[in-house]
Amino acid sequence: MKKILLATTILVGTAGFAAAEVTLSGSSVFGLGYWEAIEEGNDTFSVMETYLTATATVQSDAGLEFGFEQTFGTYSTEDARAGDGISNDGTSVYVSGAFGKLSFGSVEEANDFADLPDIGGLNGLGVDDVAELYSDTGDNGDLFPGLGYNRSSDINYTGTFGAFTIGLSTNLNGPGDDTDDSSSIGLNYNFGDGYVGLGYVNTENFGEAMSLYAGGTFSGVTVNAMYTEFDPELDIDKQSAYGIYAAYTTGALTLSAEVADADAFEDTSYGFGASYDLGGGAAVVGGIGSVAGTTRAEAGVSFEF
Repeated sequence: MKKILLATTILVGTAGFAAAEVTLSGSSVFGLGYWEAIEEGNDTFSVMETYLTATATVQSDAGLEFGFEQTFGTYSTEDARAGDGISNDGTSVYVSGAFGKLSFGSVEEANDFADLPDIGGLNGLGVDDVAELYSDTGDNGDLFPGLGYNRSSDINYTGTFGAFTIGLSTNLNGPGDDTDDSSSIGLNYNFGDGYVGLGYVNTENFGEAMSLYAGGTFSGVTVNAMYTEFDPELDIDKQSAYGIYAAYTTGALTLSAEVADADAFEDTSYGFGASYDLGGGAAVVGGIGSVAGTTRAEAGVSFEF
């Protein structure tokens, strides 16, 4: 879920220092979820997430923009009830200009230019996690912990030149960090309301993955598709995954559907979702589907500020 919307702007300045523009934004979801595969606890459970993002920027005399962004998140009602639920959801610093944008810290992976949206609107059902199993990073969401085949980056360069956008990212481990190195590249071409893209990621001791992306909005229907082929370093066959997402909006109502599959799973995953815009950044959301052979569902409210 995208969590960043401009909410309020503050200009901060002191003698001898340039004025900094500080923005605060946030989002939240709450409602009920259901997961058939739950073995301990309730298979129907409360859902709550909150995010608060602070962004500060300054402009140099040469026209360069320097900034940092930090997001604090609470991921569940259990965390909130325990009183220790506020976590650092990501911190990054950057410099940007006509050359593009160079970021350090919690950054995007260059091969993830066009990952799929999810179904549900709260935590998400995880249909997209199936399609992104071989190309995504870390734990691949909360659905398949430990199955992410790549490692998150800490340096990213992104530049847009006309209709083309190129991205480069890598994970350069610091002292005492034995995490596997991972580097990726992405290329995206936009034409009208459509796009095509190519992503490549290589992770030490895991292998390499190549992804193709395509999508756009045509006659009111938004479509996103991706296909990934993964070549593991282990002595096993190549693996592949795909996903297709479609959404149609009429008035305040948006209907969506998604299907995905990966060689790691026996069953094709799919889901159906709906969102009704209440205005003011709020919406009633929900979805139901079958993910990796188990039924998942959620419904509730989301809002952004």
